[in-house]
Amino acid sequence: MLENLHSEFSQNDIAQYVKVHPGHISRIFSKKYHGGYDAWLKYQRVHHAKKIIINQTITVQKCANLCGISNVSWFIKCFKEETSMTPGQFQHSHI
Repeated sequence: MLENLHSEFSQNDIAQYVKVHPGHISRIFSKKYHGGYDAWLKYQRVHHAKKIIINQTITVQKCANLCGISNVSWFIKCFKEETSMTPGQFQHSHI
């Protein structure tokens, strides 16, 4: 899954791939990651974005796309929720 963060995939897609009921996937994520699938996916995408921002000079739009997020405003909002900084502020703090 982590190799495919740039792609859109849902909890149902994961359930189909591993051949289990979507409710089972939901319980696993809720129990193991304390917030469910959506919280886990958001954390993973922001973590991936941080690596990209530190290692590359790219636009916020391009970074969002590489992390599987097409809406830049939502990407910035998620990034700020996880890091207390916008992607631009994060990038400037790591120059």
